[in-house]
Amino acid sequence: MAGRLRLITFDACNTLFHVRGSPGELYSNVAARFGVDIEPKALNDSFKDSFRDFYKTLPNFGAKSAKTGEKWWYGVVRQTFRSAGYHDEANLARISSVLYKEFSTASYWQVYPETFVVLEHLKNRNYHLAVISNFDERLDVILESLRLKEYFTFIACSFDVGICKPSPEIFQLVLSHFDVKAEEALHVGDNVNLDYKPAVELGMRSLIVNRFCKDYSKDSVDPNHIIQDLNPLQ
Repeated sequence: MAGRLRLITFDACNTLFHVRGSPGELYSNVAARFGVDIEPKALNDSFKDSFRDFYKTLPNFGAKSAKTGEKWWYGVVRQTFRSAGYHDEANLARISSVLYKEFSTASYWQVYPETFVVLEHLKNRNYHLAVISNFDERLDVILESLRLKEYFTFIACSFDVGICKPSPEIFQLVLSHFDVKAEEALHVGDNVNLDYKPAVELGMRSLIVNRFCKDYSKDSVDPNHIIQDLNPLQ
């Protein structure tokens, strides 16, 4: 039997907040400031491949290769633009620098409408609240700029702690911080393989936020564990 719920952990991006627009749109807008005209769709398509390639080769934003997140992202931005047909190295360095700085601010992110109300409710109910996210070292500053940081006692950012989801170690790190047993904790996220499965395998409860109406019938997810937004947590 599950113990009394004491701790609720959240994934960050696409659970609490999301990118304001698509990466292709944001990349295209910044490029235009430097006189570069590339269609957002071309950049969006090449971004997906570039991000996947870099994350596979240098996981966790290059944390274990003595790279900074900014250097890692420069690699992604450079490959994204080159794949879309743009090769001016000097301009790419400038575009990447601006993108890295501006993605650190609230202007590039948007908090989901119900997030504040739900977090306020849970905070008032005296639950321990924490974030467990695969993110680079900007997560803390982004949460602060979005006025979300104040709700969380502990933030387990993969880059900072050197452990990525789905490793059980990053979940265990948070449980140990609060001296909470797995069965006394709930993890909420949007990814079956990174959030739901590792949490459940560790003995935590877990919910999948299905904002984009994905079909999880083949993923062995209990239909009762699927929510459309964070409101059911109230």
